[in-house]
Amino acid sequence: MEEQSLRAARSTGGRGRGNWALTWAIMVMQLGTTVATLAADPREPTSSRAAREQATARIPLKQLSRGERAAVEYVLNHTSIYRRLPTRAVDCDPKLYAFLVENPEVIVNLWEVMGIGLVTLDRTGPDTFRCADGQGTLCNVKVLHHAPGLQVVYAEGSYDGPLFRRPVKGKCVLLLRSRQHKETNGRYYVTSTMDTFIHLERGGVHLIAKTFQPLIGKVADYNFVETVNFVSSLSRTAEVNPDGIAKVSPRLKRVAPDVQEEFASIAANLSQRSAGYTKLRRAAHQQARRR
Repeated sequence: MEEQSLRAARSTGGRGRGNWALTWAIMVMQLGTTVATLAADPREPTSSRAAREQATARIPLKQLSRGERAAVEYVLNHTSIYRRLPTRAVDCDPKLYAFLVENPEVIVNLWEVMGIGLVTLDRTGPDTFRCADGQGTLCNVKVLHHAPGLQVVYAEGSYDGPLFRRPVKGKCVLLLRSRQHKETNGRYYVTSTMDTFIHLERGGVHLIAKTFQPLIGKVADYNFVETVNFVSSLSRTAEVNPDGIAKVSPRLKRVAPDVQEEFASIAANLSQRSAGYTKLRRAAHQQARRR
């Protein structure tokens, strides 16, 4: 039953190949300039100079260590591809959202347990991960900065597969921003925006990436949107079936036991809060009708 609920969540979103903070980290070595501009619609994907300058200014370089700052600045100064992925607002519990951002291995391991996708993600330290997509991409990922509504991720790795004759190495910097707001009906919505800076080390690959950037960009846009949608669906699943989450959590073998327990606890608390909000809304509605 619990797996059916999770599969239902998956069917409404999340066909992408990694969580929103790692989708491009996985794809960076696999290989969008678009005609859209930041002024036209800030919610849509763009590779405009204005968006790039805005994103660069928001990276808290002064709060990074000297080595981390040097690594980030190298990518920013030698960017092969820049892209801001589509901004999306979804119905989602803020606590669950924050938990999944801090523990992306939960989402990837959920998909692995359900037999969906080939991506694996293993935590190698408090802020580091090892990722493989099962198709030739291997990368090391580090969360350099994490604050409410802001996350800076650095990844480097390689792709060794049929697309190129020789392995391709690359580095990327990801800037994830989020904000939440509460609607009059008591439900929370979380808005996510991700900026990606990618450096490819081989000049020939750089030219190929530029050529196919619009197509690859659309694929990345789709993955990001679907992943955010999956998180929203997972939030709704936790509301109605927290017991299912509790049963699935121990099966996440790539997730630490304490994180498994926290996942189940957040789902249980979310369900209780949701039930409380429903009772209050019904009481208010009944009171209004009596008037």
